[in-house]
Amino acid sequence: MKATRLIALILIVIALVAGTLYYGFPGTVATLARHAELAAADLHTENIQVGDHRIHYAIGGSGETVLMLHGFAADLYSWPRMARSLTTHYRVVAPDLPGFGLSSQVPSDNYDIAHQVERVRAFMDRLGIKQAHLVGNSMGGWIAADFAARYPDRVKTLTLIDTGGITTPRPSVLMKDLEAGRNPLVVHNNADFDRLLNLVFYRQPWLPTPLKKYFADEAITHAPFNDKIFNDLKDNYLALEPLLPAIKMPTLVIWGAHDHIIDPTAVRVLQAGLPNVTVKILNTGHAPMLEQPLATADEFLDFLKAHGD
Repeated sequence: MKATRLIALILIVIALVAGTLYYGFPGTVATLARHAELAAADLHTENIQVGDHRIHYAIGGSGETVLMLHGFAADLYSWPRMARSLTTHYRVVAPDLPGFGLSSQVPSDNYDIAHQVERVRAFMDRLGIKQAHLVGNSMGGWIAADFAARYPDRVKTLTLIDTGGITTPRPSVLMKDLEAGRNPLVVHNNADFDRLLNLVFYRQPWLPTPLKKYFADEAITHAPFNDKIFNDLKDNYLALEPLLPAIKMPTLVIWGAHDHIIDPTAVRVLQAGLPNVTVKILNTGHAPMLEQPLATADEFLDFLKAHGD
């Protein structure tokens, strides 16, 4: 009887501690959840100095390198769910691109595509990555595609997931907002965060209220620098269309059929311009690797297998 009461008391204490963390310290819960996602994917994080920037990155697994570049206002945590399927066969490297996540922010620097490409090249050099399977989502895909055109010998295969840098035949919801003078990619309040989630996801992942507010507050904190980066991208816009014929390595295009950020008609432009392209459409929004990580990983692994890896 005493043992039963002791167990009951322990369970009550655990529940109280968990509840206190959940409601009182959502940042701690978010950190624990992120660490758990990294561990499940056999990844850990490190930091390295590359020129003027300290770059925070995830790394793990063994084999040929898969280098994964996240989108605008995102970070390396875009990738662990997909990477779970990769690290048994490949070494995965996923940086917080300079200006984002826990990597450094240098206000005097330019964060347009051309400058970020050179930072990715320098990052690869510092890590001794001579060649990689390069993967990018959204802005990360934009950077990856320009990198592949400039440095084709450094890219074994290219995977573009809902990539930026394409003028779509049909304007997306985001483009209509931007034309109306609104930028939903930069979050200034909780309502902005809700709108951004609705734009990014077809089926929004459930977020407990305390965690949702924590992530919204994080995004609000980053708003001033995200505004700066967005203006750098806009003021030095680099169109991918003229570069596509130069991207001759095997290229996989994965797109969410319900993407409101970059309209799926972009796929037609990529199919017409890329010499060696495979296209897969998934029933997701702008971030297939978050909404359907297993399906996205399967398509990627099948693509690599079809091209000799």
